[in-house]
Amino acid sequence: MLLERQQTIGALQDFTAELQPVLRQVGDLERILARLALRTARPRDLARMRHTFQQLPELRAQLETVDSAPVQALREKMGEFAELRDLLERAIIDTPPVLVRDGGVIASGYNEELDEWRALADGATDYLERLEVRERERTGLDTLKVGFNAVHGYYIQISRGQSHLAPINYMRRQTLKNAERYIIPELKEYEDKVLTSKGKALALEKQLYEELFDLLLPHLEALQQSASALAELDVLVNLAERAYTLNYTCRLH
Repeated sequence: MLLERQQTIGALQDFTAELQPVLRQVGDLERILARLALRTARPRDLARMRHTFQQLPELRAQLETVDSAPVQALREKMGEFAELRDLLERAIIDTPPVLVRDGGVIASGYNEELDEWRALADGATDYLERLEVRERERTGLDTLKVGFNAVHGYYIQISRGQSHLAPINYMRRQTLKNAERYIIPELKEYEDKVLTSKGKALALEKQLYEELFDLLLPHLEALQQSASALAELDVLVNLAERAYTLNYTCRLH
C-alpha cells in the first residue's frame, strides 16, 4: 500500500504544473453535496458545483496520460457529469445572489413562463415612458410626469399650478407641497399586473429551484464518489509537487 502510494506520487510529478491550476478551480464539492442532500444548498453552492463540473473535462484529459493504475481509477471515479453541467449552465445565472428568496437566480431562457412574468415586471420603465408622452400630448400639460413610489405605487404627477387642469378621469392619490399625484384606471390595472407578476415570478423561481434538487439528488452517490476522488487527487498532486520541489527520493527495496 505504501509502495503503491509512493509510485502514484512519482507518476504525478511531471504533471503537477498542469494539474494544480485546474484543481484550484475545484470547489469544496463534499461540503456542497452535504447541503444538497439536505436540500439546503444555496444558489452560489450550485454555481460552485457547476464551476467544478466545468473543470472535469480538462482534468480528465490531463490525467489520461499518467501511467498509474490508481490515478486512472481516480480519473474514472471522478466522472464528468456533462448533463448536470449543462443543466446548471442553463438554469443558474453566472453570479447568483446569496438566497433564492432574493430572486434573480434562474437564468433567462430556462423557463418560458418565468421569462414572461419577468418581462411584464421589467417592462414597467418603457410603459411609464410611453404613458407619460401620451398623456402630455393628450392633456397639453407640460409639467405632467409619470413615476413610481414604493409607498403609494404608480402615479401621474402634475404641478400645483396646473393641477386644476387635470382631466376628470384623474383620481387624486397623493398631495405634495408643489404637486398633485393622480391615478387613472389604466395605470392602476397595470400596477396590479406588475405587482402580481413580481410575486408570480418569485414563486415560480422558488419552485424551479426546488426542482433542480429533484434533478440533482438522484446523482448524489456518484457525485459523492467524484468529490472523494477529487479530494484524494488534490492531496496526491500536492505531495507530488512537494516531492519534486524538495527533491524527495524513494529507495525501493
